[in-house]
Amino acid sequence: MWSSARLAPLRAALLCMAALLVLSGCAGYTLSADGPSTLGDGTKTLKIKGVENPTMYANLPHIIRSQVRDEIGARKLAVWKDSGPTDYELQIRITQMTLRRWAGDRQTTAILYSSVMGMEFILYNGSTNTVAWQSGVRYYSDLLDTYDEAAAIKESTKQLVRELTDAMRRNF
Repeated sequence: MWSSARLAPLRAALLCMAALLVLSGCAGYTLSADGPSTLGDGTKTLKIKGVENPTMYANLPHIIRSQVRDEIGARKLAVWKDSGPTDYELQIRITQMTLRRWAGDRQTTAILYSSVMGMEFILYNGSTNTVAWQSGVRYYSDLLDTYDEAAAIKESTKQLVRELTDAMRRNF
């Protein structure tokens, strides 16, 4: 009924599939969320060195500081300090913040905000003041359905801070 000539391709396919399943965990691959970050194992101290804000949004540095502190703390990447000597200092550079408001017509109450934001994280060694890591400029753009400009700014900032914090975990 089943000849060895018919089973040979099936056997080869099963062996290849088994080899792929066995070897897929090799070569040191791990999920990046579980691996070490550029800040180490989470015991190092960190503070914000400064926020460069060339935009007209005066409250942007305060929003960014708060969101960076929350994101670093939630991921347990470092021990947060507001002042004093630390192992690392984070310089945040905003390169772009464009927020446009779009409304339909007189009868429409919906307002859309188009947001484009560019930001960069530069991590300094706290003792030598040398650059330990640099994210490069990252951008985030979105169309937000909100009536409040402040809510649109907070949402765009939150998403970009998450992306930059994710980049701290990537070791490639």
